[in-house]
Amino acid sequence: MHWIALSHPHQPPGYSIEQEAEVLCSLLDLGFVRIHLRKPHANRYHIEKTLELMAPEFRKRTVVHGFPELKAQWGTWGCHDHFTHFSLLHATPDPLTQFSTSIHNLEELSSFPNFLRSLFVSPIFPSFSKPGYSRQWDFTKLQALLNNYKNLLPHTHFVALGGITPDHAAQIENLGFSHAAVLGYIWEDSNPLQAAKRCLNHEV
Repeated sequence: MHWIALSHPHQPPGYSIEQEAEVLCSLLDLGFVRIHLRKPHANRYHIEKTLELMAPEFRKRTVVHGFPELKAQWGTWGCHDHFTHFSLLHATPDPLTQFSTSIHNLEELSSFPNFLRSLFVSPIFPSFSKPGYSRQWDFTKLQALLNNYKNLLPHTHFVALGGITPDHAAQIENLGFSHAAVLGYIWEDSNPLQAAKRCLNHEV
């Protein structure tokens, strides 16, 4: 199981931009494969300031949500955009760019463009960061779809997101996910790096 961390959607309470960037880099240094820098209400300056504070080797493992033009400027891993944006495209985007998106139902999972490198499927479990946000999945159908894609699209990463904790690792891996993403489990902990270590060690 590979682990991905999302940034806090706002400025984490008690953290400066510099401190948050340090935590994001430390997560990658610990063994998380990627960081998703997602701040829906942040302006371009805030995103660029965070990227500036990250060493180049960590920026290469960071995906920016929105601001696709920043990939070339800062050398990030790729870009994340809404599913509807990709579904309306009539041509394959730049093949040198790694694209990812989020999907929220089995219909979208059955019809996504095959050039996407990562698909976040959420919320698998009730969300930590969005109280009351959950979805009823038919896990049997979900597992069948994901297992089918393992053969058809071996280079596509399917990422479980939403309410993920270390004790879910075996379950989501059995469903067919190659990656797990965490947000609230890390940022709502008083020590985000200790929470991250529990993920990597699959500890409850």
